[in-house]
Amino acid sequence: MFLWAAAFLGCLLILLSVPLDITFSIQRFESFQGRIFIGLMFGIIRLPLPHRAKKGGSARGTRKKRETLKRGLKNIGRASAMLKSRGFGQRLMRFLKALYRAVRIHLLSLSLRLGLDDPADTGQLWAFIGPAASFLAGSRFAEIDIEPEFTYATFSMDARGVIRLIPLRFLFIITTFLLSPATLRALWIMALSGRK
Repeated sequence: MFLWAAAFLGCLLILLSVPLDITFSIQRFESFQGRIFIGLMFGIIRLPLPHRAKKGGSARGTRKKRETLKRGLKNIGRASAMLKSRGFGQRLMRFLKALYRAVRIHLLSLSLRLGLDDPADTGQLWAFIGPAASFLAGSRFAEIDIEPEFTYATFSMDARGVIRLIPLRFLFIITTFLLSPATLRALWIMALSGRK
């Protein structure tokens, strides 16, 4: 039994050490559309991930989209409470830099327009997103355009790219970020703000 478990763990570690190629195209304007393909074995195997395209039309559908957007923007507002947590901003920047070093970018194009209900919250969110965007834009394969909107709440995105990553390294970076004291403290603050 122990040998089977060790063999399974060994095979899992080997599989997680093989690079993955991820090709994606995601748009969010009036509706959400996205396509993601996973390339295995250096592109020999290419698998599409399931996706849904949501399209509106009726007045009821438009009302439902507005409610979904409001909920999403409210969640972003709760996330801004995380950004105010002591030490989380610096920890988040270290996490983004570690991800950037772990991912090999072949192509990245991102256009994002983001605004919250309160211009002050938008400014605080931009204080962290702006430096991260300029850091990512330093790659010669990346084209990043992120604009804050201070007059009204909005969220629109157009992202396309081809990246390569090693899942084992990626999982290690994410796990250490999630278990860090600064992240746990920020998650606790976000949970408390959600109850208000």
